[in-house]
Amino acid sequence: YVSPSVFYLRGISPEENMNETFFDTLTESSAHEAIRMFEYYTSIIKSGEKPLPQTFEMEQKHKNGYSIWTEIMISAVFESTGEFKYFLGVTRDITERRKSADALHSSIDENKRLQTLFREVADNISDMIWAKDNNGNFIFVNESLCKNLLLTDSTLDPIGKNELYYATIAKRENPENPIWYTFVETSIETDKEVIESGETRHYELYGTVRGNYVCLDVIKSPLKDENGDIIGIVAAGRDITDKKRDELVKRLYIRISSAVTEFDDIQECLSIVQNELNTITDASNFEVFYKEHNELRPIYSQVGIKECSRYYTQLQPSLLNIVLGDNKTLRLSLKEIMKLIKDSEEADISCLPKSWIGIPLRKNGKSEGVLVIKSFYDKNAYSDRESENLEFIAQQIANTIEKKRIAKQLQLLSASVEQSPVSILITDNKGVIEYVNPKFCDVTGYSYSEAIGNNPKLLKSGFQSDDVYTKL
Repeated sequence: YVSPSVFYLRGISPEENMNETFFDTLTESSAHEAIRMFEYYTSIIKSGEKPLPQTFEMEQKHKNGYSIWTEIMISAVFESTGEFKYFLGVTRDITERRKSADALHSSIDENKRLQTLFREVADNISDMIWAKDNNGNFIFVNESLCKNLLLTDSTLDPIGKNELYYATIAKRENPENPIWYTFVETSIETDKEVIESGETRHYELYGTVRGNYVCLDVIKSPLKDENGDIIGIVAAGRDITDKKRDELVKRLYIRISSAVTEFDDIQECLSIVQNELNTITDASNFEVFYKEHNELRPIYSQVGIKECSRYYTQLQPSLLNIVLGDNKTLRLSLKEIMKLIKDSEEADISCLPKSWIGIPLRKNGKSEGVLVIKSFYDKNAYSDRESENLEFIAQQIANTIEKKRIAKQLQLLSASVEQSPVSILITDNKGVIEYVNPKFCDVTGYSYSEAIGNNPKLLKSGFQSDDVYTKL
């Protein structure tokens, strides 16, 4: 039996439907599913059991060539005696519902595809990308941010956490170093500014990550929901550390050159050099040694608050002699310093520098002194690039010391000539007087202004023969 409603569903009569096979009524995949269901029900009935009603989704064929999705509930009907009678099927059109479900599945698949595509793009660029909620917790991060700033391998781990969490972990690596990880504060402050203003802002954020100076060019924008309400921030950052470092180095060179001419006191000059150096590297422990009467002596020493081990103090003269003798830069790690110290197993490692660099101060290519800088916190301080900058600065320091020495010698010479008990005059190669000392004025009676620009013949008394003046 087929009800007349089959006409409205498929465009055929009940009689036509009753003469059809599964493959005439259904699409191929649905026909195979119907046969499997029929065989399953039959096997249960033959075993003496009564199968429970089940619902299937079947794709039926319409007379006009298109298909219709239907929901069919199948039940087995039995006589009162328990004998199987027939199968009863109730069908309803679910085409629209199926279209909506297919559209939803398609939309979900497309969203997954776009998410995968965005993740691949985000994780394959060098720029850092992240988003946070209003509480400052991450809701998205890319691999570059994890690797370079959060110091984690997983892009899932930061979700629900903030920078403070990762800063705390990083600081545990080197608790003695106050500048081991300082990037947190400026980032959190600028998040608040963007959320409060509701505007996109451009920042240069800087700090240290594992003791290394880092500067980011960052754009932060409010993150809004479908109603336009701010729910957090989205940001992108580019590492411009090398660019900023180059700018700092250029400024450092200019400032040092200015200090050389601006300050007469070598101590004040070197203090400025140290302060400027601290902007590009750890120069908190900074010493300058220079030869005086062929003996190497400290002329400037600023060693911060860290006291050196007596073992290092005993070792330092040898290190200075190595730099002087080899006339080249010497870099040492803590491990290398320990090897050079006798009885190193007794030395307190916390009182030894983790990085040490000695740079020769050259005069006419020959070592006349040593610039020593050491870090008690950063084992990776004084890279090749930093060493190049320090060697340039060391040469500037050497030039400055020599200029100050020459100036001091000239000052002493000038004072000696001025106060000399004998008359002194200086002429150019044409015999024109350029300088006379006070004793000359006392003896001759000529004033300084009268003598300058004149010729020594003004001293001619007439009591000497011309031969005397010719010889003069």
